[in-house]
Amino acid sequence: LGVFGGFLLTYLKGVEKARAMPSPRTLRTHLPTQLLPPSFWKNNCKFLYVARNAKDCMTSYYHFQRMNQMLPDPGTWEEYFETFISGKVCWGSWYDHVKGWWEMKDRYQILFLFYEDIKKVSKALQKIRFRLWCRDILSCFRTSGRETLKNVSVSF
Repeated sequence: LGVFGGFLLTYLKGVEKARAMPSPRTLRTHLPTQLLPPSFWKNNCKFLYVARNAKDCMTSYYHFQRMNQMLPDPGTWEEYFETFISGKVCWGSWYDHVKGWWEMKDRYQILFLFYEDIKKVSKALQKIRFRLWCRDILSCFRTSGRETLKNVSVSF
């Protein structure tokens, strides 16, 4: 079957799985907007798009391509940089991919987020959660003593 045949079989199995899922479905994809089935747009599906910094994507892609024997050797970092910037990687231009989703975000139900922002918010929420937990522990200790502390559950 070759690489393309293997990809096609994987794709078809994924379509079968999606059809068998109860509605509403949650699907993940790396596809650019132009490769999504038209029914996604016609049915007004909801999307969560997470864009990643180009430098981080390039670094990740480079190492992924180095370790994946199915893909061509990426060459040196300098060579790969030129390949990535020109959009001549197997999955196409990073810029065109992100731009495609960005341009669709106001016409369809697309929540467009940046990975780096999610990480910042996540860290802030962890700090708030820890502070609230500490406040609750101190409150329990002040009002009831050590016995109450045994009943406090921790989930981080």
